[in-house]
Amino acid sequence: MLLQAITIRDQFYDQARRSVDFIKRFIFPGSFIPSVQAMVDSLARVTDLKLFHLEDIGPYYTRTLRIWRERLLARQSEVCGQGYPESFVRMWEYYLRYCEGGFEERQLGDVQMLLTKPRSRRSAIATVDASPA
Repeated sequence: MLLQAITIRDQFYDQARRSVDFIKRFIFPGSFIPSVQAMVDSLARVTDLKLFHLEDIGPYYTRTLRIWRERLLARQSEVCGQGYPESFVRMWEYYLRYCEGGFEERQLGDVQMLLTKPRSRRSAIATVDASPA
């Protein structure tokens, strides 16, 4: 199984779980951001799946968020022309910058977790260093 998730650092998981931040209040009400350890612990508790490989593509997501923000601002007049107020555009600009900073500082991750069953005999996964510029 391949699972992709935006994650928070393990050290901040409990605090994030108990609090309501800007994103939970205004962007994704009722949302939840797990940590890698919380997901691995949960999988171990209720399944026989095991973590075979983990790839954090978070550093690439910083660029993605920047591009989305630039595109939003470049089309601000179109967005407002559809009836959305400027406050909507400012809120989404803030959200995209907020997340961009979280990924840039590695407080947030975007992980792909490859999970296998106990008898899986997959070959090891070769990785290539494709660090973002």
